[in-house]
Amino acid sequence: RLGSARAMADIELSDHRLQATGFGELGGFSPFGQEGDVGDCFYNWTTEELASWFGLTSEPLTLREWRRRGFAIGSIYDDDLGTFDVPGEDEVLYPCICGISMGWSWSLYFANESVAYKVAKTSDEGGADALRERSPAPDVRPGRSITGTYVDNVQSIGGNSADAVARMKAITSSFVDDQIPFDITDPGSSTELQTLGVVYHWDERCLRQVPRRAWRAHLAGRALLRRRRLHGRTLQIWMGHMVNLFQLNPECLSVFSALYRFQEHALYRPQRVW
Repeated sequence: RLGSARAMADIELSDHRLQATGFGELGGFSPFGQEGDVGDCFYNWTTEELASWFGLTSEPLTLREWRRRGFAIGSIYDDDLGTFDVPGEDEVLYPCICGISMGWSWSLYFANESVAYKVAKTSDEGGADALRERSPAPDVRPGRSITGTYVDNVQSIGGNSADAVARMKAITSSFVDDQIPFDITDPGSSTELQTLGVVYHWDERCLRQVPRRAWRAHLAGRALLRRRRLHGRTLQIWMGHMVNLFQLNPECLSVFSALYRFQEHALYRPQRVW
């Protein structure tokens, strides 16, 4: 359950809600947000118990040969024993990837949940202040910054800059202490926060698509309409962008029903547009 733009759209910043959550007559409310990024997110977590699933095509060598080539090999995970063991000098070893392989279907889940876990550790609420799809959005309250995790992207949003910045500093320290690179990619401003392809306009308290992305998708759609024949995979690319853009208006996704059927029809060669 990602902290997506769809989840961000559920943040309630109406006067009535803000007054109920502690901002009184909106005194002291000046929304602010920052965004950070986990460097090489998928490869900063290791899953040695699963490394044998992701072997490389390189020739297997004995432990002695691997060490002769400069590889400092200690204990490795033995699938048969279900534990870590030190292999013998003449044991043949295959090279494997022990980081989270991005092509694996579970990689996105583990990467997102690992980052979300680290972010939750910087709060006393155990993740209750985190944005999650298909869950009620937490309230923005004085002294409390809510967070969003979208795989390797992390947002901190508060009712004022002090709350948002303090939480982001704590998140940064948490990653740096574990020797995981973390950079603040958007220090934020008093007017807006741009993240995940959308812009949160604080003065209007509303979320909009980044104009450049919306225009590119619109013009690409116009270009596709000029073609008499289309390849299903070309349409898939455009549809991927449109589905992402429509996160803020999911009720509109139904208009694509015929396009999904055409994608399957023209999946392997261009077909005349219906």
